[in-house]
Amino acid sequence: MVAATSAIFYLTPLGLSIRLCGSNANFAKYAGIKMNTVLIIAQALGGAIAGLGGTVEILGNYSRYQWTALTQYGFDGLIVAVLAHKNPLLVPIGAFMVAHMRIGANILNVNTSAPIEFVQMMQAILIILIAAETFLEKQRNPTNAF
Repeated sequence: MVAATSAIFYLTPLGLSIRLCGSNANFAKYAGIKMNTVLIIAQALGGAIAGLGGTVEILGNYSRYQWTALTQYGFDGLIVAVLAHKNPLLVPIGAFMVAHMRIGANILNVNTSAPIEFVQMMQAILIILIAAETFLEKQRNPTNAF
């Protein structure tokens, strides 16, 4: 999916439209791109990828669907997206980093007396700092909109 998404984003006119609408909506409107259509297509593609991921998760791990607990995959996906900085090629690296933090927290909790909540707080602070860099980028580099 990383290769397919990267090919769509960087090699097709649709990908250019999606990236342009996501980075500068005013310029996209000025360029004549239909924002609503592009946003609906982007959401449909994202939903299809999420549905495919859910299908692989359920069919790969279980013989039938079992509702046991909330998995928090949506929040994990948001964290990975923030870590990837809008680049689909960096998604596997971001996912590996999040998985490494989660598994490391569990191992630390089992092998030491550090509570898992402390480790989760440290993870949250790290993710907030990375997200703050992304969200405050506009304050450092203001762009002139049309």
